[in-house]
Amino acid sequence: MSTVTPATSCCFLDIVTFPMRAPINALLWLAERVRQLYVRCLGFFVKIGTFMFGTYHKGFWQREIIEMFKSSPCDTNERTRFDPSRLTDSETILKNLGGFISHVWPKDGGAKIEYYHVSHKDVKAKIEEKGGQWIEVAVRETDKGYVYDRESPLTIEIIFAREHSSQWQEHYDNTLKCIGWEEVKLEYDGQAHQVLMTTKWRGKERIDPEALFLYSHSPTSSWAMDRGYIARHIGLHASVCMYDYRGTWNSTGDPSEGGYYNDARAVYDQMMRFGYKAKKTVVAGFCLGGAVAADLKRTHPDTIFVPINTFDSFKRIMGNQVFPFGFLGNTALEVIKDESLDVAQDLFDTADKLSKMRKDVTRGATLQIATTTDTTLPSGAIDNVHAAAERAGRVYQLLFTPDKPGNGHSCDPLRDPSFVERYVEVLTKLIPERAPQPRPPSPPPQIPVAPLTSCGLQAQEGGFPFSRHSDQPILVE
Repeated sequence: MSTVTPATSCCFLDIVTFPMRAPINALLWLAERVRQLYVRCLGFFVKIGTFMFGTYHKGFWQREIIEMFKSSPCDTNERTRFDPSRLTDSETILKNLGGFISHVWPKDGGAKIEYYHVSHKDVKAKIEEKGGQWIEVAVRETDKGYVYDRESPLTIEIIFAREHSSQWQEHYDNTLKCIGWEEVKLEYDGQAHQVLMTTKWRGKERIDPEALFLYSHSPTSSWAMDRGYIARHIGLHASVCMYDYRGTWNSTGDPSEGGYYNDARAVYDQMMRFGYKAKKTVVAGFCLGGAVAADLKRTHPDTIFVPINTFDSFKRIMGNQVFPFGFLGNTALEVIKDESLDVAQDLFDTADKLSKMRKDVTRGATLQIATTTDTTLPSGAIDNVHAAAERAGRVYQLLFTPDKPGNGHSCDPLRDPSFVERYVEVLTKLIPERAPQPRPPSPPPQIPVAPLTSCGLQAQEGGFPFSRHSDQPILVE
């Protein structure tokens, strides 16, 4: 009597299934090739939609697809446009302001990253070199501007001409007026003067002048397009560093999630070599730039994290797009990674990065800034980022409601004066001035008022009415 063993059973199955295995394997091979072709074709669009300005230079079709995305129903208010001529002009303005442009090479060696660095000290030195002066004065606010008031807790910082010259006029008209500072009327001794206001302070608190704001912009921007951000933070007596991801404008390389992380890390390391400290460094970012800044926060917990209109998960923001684009996009989302890079990649998952950090309230806090009318972000994204940040440490939140209808994702809260005052108030808590300086109580009344020029107040030989006085320290230089 014969016995059926496992070996004979397997042989029997092989004989029975052999005619079927060949076509099945062929179908599986074909299905895999179709899947790869699908991912490659769809991934082409996903990568362009994710890294818009990083792929802008790749060719005609990339630029056409970018314009198609921008004109879609998902477009937002105040969407930026890529304009090479305006970028060049903006770079010139910012170099003349007192900063410098340089490059770093990330550790993977796949790109050369352009960055811009500027400090309040350098900007002030440039202003004085051109014949101007930057001071702080106590004022009272009116409907028409500001009136000098020695008892007021409100102070503003102003720029004016100390020595009128064509050199100063050119610097004032072509640089200082072009970066977002506001021209206001200042009344002193019954006369009104037009001055350039850089900052408004309510109270005595200031931020540490050794603070650095390292800003990661969205993939639809370039550092030269963010002059307003630079002006606002230079006005706080801080330093600012901005950069372009690989593939964007003058930065070389192919964009990817891991590449963006390496770019930010390389710029951060360069700033630390300049002497900045992690505890006084604000790693900020808008939209996807906030996810990049979150990677810096994860690797450098002492930094202060400021996400602006930042999503919790890029997978969720992709799924929030109009059907079927959101569903299809998520099926090919892996293409944004670069597996050849030795860096953790999670599809720009901001909340996941923060939630995995060890909670320590003594380390750098998080200041979340969000627009309430932002419909680009999926429902609950703002709360998810806030909850994840709470698991990592202290969290502050500032919400902004634009005064215009529509999707407010691209509306910059830091352009709103009242919001900026709230923002500055929180910053003075996060990076306070170590040794507060004396604030301006009153000017010497015997010094005459200087005449008004077309480029601000001009100081006479006897001195400007708000100049430092040996007996009365009326301003902070």
